[in-house]
Amino acid sequence: MRLHLALLFSFAILLLLPGSLSAQTGGVSSVLEVIEPRQEQPQDPISETEEITQNAISEALGAAEEAAIEAASGEGSAPEISAEDQNAMEEAAEAAEDSGDIVENTDALNWNGAWRSFWRGGQALLTLSQDGDQISGTYNPGDGTVAGKIDGIHLIGTWAQPGAEGVLEFAMAPDGQSFVGRFGNGEYWNGVRLADVGLSTVLFGKATPNAAMSSFISAENAAQDGDALAEILIREYVSFGENDADTLRDQNARLAALIEVIDASTFRLLQIPQTGKDGRAEATLRIAGTEFTYALELTETAPEEWALVVPSLAEIGNLRENILSATEAPTLEDLRADRAFSPRQAIRDFIRGTNTWADGGKDLALSTMDLSGIPENLRGTDGPIAAEYLRQVLIRLGHFVRQEVPNDPNHRQNILLYENAKGKIELAPYTLEEEEGQRWMFTAASLERAPNVFQVMQNLPLADGVTPPPALTEAFALRSQIRAISPNLLKRSFLMENWQWLAIAACLLASLIGAWVISRTMRWISRRTLSAGNVDPDTVRLVDHVVGWPVVVFAMGGALTLALRRLGLPQNLSEIANVIASALLVIGGTYFFYYLVSAIINSLARSAQSTDTKFDDIAAIIGGGLAKIAILVGGIIALAELLSLPYEGVIAALGVGGLAFGIAARDAVANFIGAGMLVADRPFKKGDFVSIGGYEGTVEDVGMRSTRLRTADDSVLTMPNAQISEGMVSNMGQRRRRQLTMTLGLTYETSRAKLEEFVSELTSLLDNNPLVLPNHRVVIDNFGASSIDIDVLAYLRTPGTPEYAETKHNLMGDIIDLTEKVGVEFAFPSQTLYFAEGAENDQIRAAG
Repeated sequence: MRLHLALLFSFAILLLLPGSLSAQTGGVSSVLEVIEPRQEQPQDPISETEEITQNAISEALGAAEEAAIEAASGEGSAPEISAEDQNAMEEAAEAAEDSGDIVENTDALNWNGAWRSFWRGGQALLTLSQDGDQISGTYNPGDGTVAGKIDGIHLIGTWAQPGAEGVLEFAMAPDGQSFVGRFGNGEYWNGVRLADVGLSTVLFGKATPNAAMSSFISAENAAQDGDALAEILIREYVSFGENDADTLRDQNARLAALIEVIDASTFRLLQIPQTGKDGRAEATLRIAGTEFTYALELTETAPEEWALVVPSLAEIGNLRENILSATEAPTLEDLRADRAFSPRQAIRDFIRGTNTWADGGKDLALSTMDLSGIPENLRGTDGPIAAEYLRQVLIRLGHFVRQEVPNDPNHRQNILLYENAKGKIELAPYTLEEEEGQRWMFTAASLERAPNVFQVMQNLPLADGVTPPPALTEAFALRSQIRAISPNLLKRSFLMENWQWLAIAACLLASLIGAWVISRTMRWISRRTLSAGNVDPDTVRLVDHVVGWPVVVFAMGGALTLALRRLGLPQNLSEIANVIASALLVIGGTYFFYYLVSAIINSLARSAQSTDTKFDDIAAIIGGGLAKIAILVGGIIALAELLSLPYEGVIAALGVGGLAFGIAARDAVANFIGAGMLVADRPFKKGDFVSIGGYEGTVEDVGMRSTRLRTADDSVLTMPNAQISEGMVSNMGQRRRRQLTMTLGLTYETSRAKLEEFVSELTSLLDNNPLVLPNHRVVIDNFGASSIDIDVLAYLRTPGTPEYAETKHNLMGDIIDLTEKVGVEFAFPSQTLYFAEGAENDQIRAAG
């Protein structure tokens, strides 16, 4: 209720800023609209030409100032809703839905409270009270009343004030934060709820000329930034001198023109006099970048009450012409455009951006900061921290107004805003590629020094009237909570504050414990699952690696990354800590996927061994090898990026020295290509018995560089893939049959009949053997040196070597039995000597 009464006066000024009626429009820009003549409008609740006494305005403004300060301090409260009102709102919501109106919630139908209402050419504070479906209220200035009835989302009723009355119709917006409506004559009458009204400026009173000027400038700046209460308060600190009897429209035009001139000027509040003489004082202002200066008068309107005298429109017009002549600008609008990238604009954008941080102001504030000293991947977290430190420094400077900063974009020297033992906070001009001219920003060095500068001045209390703003980042919000618990935790013992060290240690310990628990749980689940699926032990072991230390490392990196976003470390330490955290994430993630691919490859390879698909075990091994290489290369590149290593230069150098690299790595590349050819051609698979380059053995493993064979003597032969792909490969493991060739030598004493009988019986023997294919051959082939040779050619149904050996063994035994049965004998190598007739030969035979 107290806030309601205060707010009743907070907008108690008629036609203060005609045209500045939307919640999004700044005060000064709207004031300028009244300079041009405007056609008279049909009668509305508050006539545009109606005069209000200065005393009435002062009383209203004083109440508005008190209300604003109370609201800014948080002593106000939102209007309460009675049970009857709640029931009425629910009924209204039902009625609205039945009539097709859109309502987001029943609270949107609460008409209770204060509203900033406005129409074409005026505004007033509208205070409504809801009793069931009945509405009553007042608006000021104008001493008016409102009465009506709720019909769904509509309020239909009447307005009245001394000398005038009429009808009205309002419709609530779906969110309940505004309404739109019209008078009976068709003019619009809209409003915005003021439940969270507050004052964003610092008020210094008006006991001295300096205080009055400071309050005026502070309120004027806040009005430009969209503070509706500040728009009201400006009038409290000005005097229209002998022309106070002018209409309110004329006064607004003079005030708007003066604000436009002052906003183009530069001055120090410190140089505004604290006292006057004969109730008069002067404030000297200058136009930055020129030699032109001018004076404004302040007058004592009452004992210890000073105000800025608003010159006549003619005087302000002359002053404007002098300013344009000094700056060589066609108009003040052109002058503002020319100085859009001035030091003052940078300060204004920074302050406006931080004040509207959550409503899109973040990008505006960061655009005024040179973030080149912050690694690009950290600007999203460290940029807001740097903005927070700058803001904390600026609000401790005292009563800082942007008119103290030059608005000359061609200023040649850095602007020093603050300096202490730990460094300077400065603005400097920057030439940007995408813009012509220069732009002023906080220097990278200022951003780096800001934490240390703040450490020195953090115990300095805020100036009187300065309200601590809400924290921009979670880090400073947490820091405020820590300070409330124990200020000692904010001491900087080594590099960082104590609470930051404790937070990092606690985070790492918690993540280590949590990751260990997660890893053990995942390992237990994986083992139970794999055991149920009869998975081989090697795959189980690899899965243990997957959910082992990589998960722990990754979890520690993730926890540290999340913690760093909330700790607000100094820029240099944040960079190191974030690199460590990111490196943990990369290492853990890389090896997690590396071991995961290994487990998948092992499982696929074992499955491929038992299937007859084109995707055999060799393809699984080589494809998996490529995947692992890609994972490792990706991890290395990510680490290089984190460590700011010039890996791009290394890759570029490979292009320049490609020939030398190709010569040095030709064998490795050839083996790599050979592995690809083995996958494409599939000449063998694991377990096949092959002959390669004169070497025979069983294929044990195929890798990216070489293939291993297990030879008959149980040694392991490693052969480069390039040699295999270029040579001839005999895959004896893929034979469908085995060839048997024999030459049987019978003695020359064997008759032809016996030879024919033996051939016939041997042919029958082969025909009756189920392991011998039909297309065999047995023929008398040759007269040997000591035997008649019989050639045997047969094909056995035994592709495997062990079966082939056993079948051959049995077959040869049957042949031996057959020779005994037929009655023939195998010949063996022999030599017959023949001696010629003669004495010498007789002696030899006798001796022999």
